[in-house]
Amino acid sequence: MKNSKLEEHDKMLVETRERLLSNPPRAQKAFEKKLKDAQIDFDHEVIIGFYIADIVIPHKMLVIEIDGSIHEEIRQRTRDKWKDKSLYYDAAFHVSHIPNGQVETYPLARIELFPDVHEGMCQEAIDLAYDEKKRRLAKEEEEEEWENAVRRNASEKPVIYNSSDSSEFVRVQCSGCGKELEIHKSTRISSPYLCEPCRSKSRRGRRP
Repeated sequence: MKNSKLEEHDKMLVETRERLLSNPPRAQKAFEKKLKDAQIDFDHEVIIGFYIADIVIPHKMLVIEIDGSIHEEIRQRTRDKWKDKSLYYDAAFHVSHIPNGQVETYPLARIELFPDVHEGMCQEAIDLAYDEKKRRLAKEEEEEEWENAVRRNASEKPVIYNSSDSSEFVRVQCSGCGKELEIHKSTRISSPYLCEPCRSKSRRGRRP
């Protein structure tokens, strides 16, 4: 099944990454120069799952985020927490935050405190994070399609079963409670099918 949510999100991340690469923050450029001078291998603006990491030290499985003043805002702090959790739980990256004002004085020796990992592990983790993102977005899209179908079908009331003319009716199962239904072949309803109680629930905005 085509995952349009995934395509849209991938496109958004690629466009954002290109914009960041063309105009990197000054503090991040300064820290990257420190890494180069210390001959520490790194990559920047790396797409990992749902997010873009400022700087990645591959052999340490370490993400370094250079935080400007916007990261002091409550809303941004919440976003940062979600990002950190995703990077850690979906891809096993350690995350370190460095405020802009501490870039020049940050001791690079701290990076060496993180254990080395085998070559290729970083890319494997990035691939796993992408697979997890793909799974979640596919599930979201499937649930949205289900909800849309329920809303459409909630307005279509099946013709009541008439035992004298059973050839014109078909048996289906309610997708909400599993109850067996009889609907007329002419009824313009597609799966998922709903019985009257479940259809009433869907009208009130609750998935049965």
